[in-house]
Amino acid sequence: MFYFLATILGSFALRELKTKIKLKTALMYVLGFSIIYGTIIELFQYSFTEHRQGDFFDMAANSLGAFMGWLVSKRLIKKRIT
Repeated sequence: MFYFLATILGSFALRELKTKIKLKTALMYVLGFSIIYGTIIELFQYSFTEHRQGDFFDMAANSLGAFMGWLVSKRLIKKRIT
């Protein structure tokens, strides 16, 4: 759920900056950042903690949440534009 919401909020935040970034590029940046962040967190859990474990399925769930957030934010932003 965290990555789902983070991707949606990040997409809207980048879109509201009114920079010269195209919508597609902004959405891809946010999606990429969310997936990379989730992967790094799982790697840190695997490498640096004793009581927690990094798990491939957690990383996959994080990425799926980010992707679903990307789809929702893409649809919501396109609705706002039209």
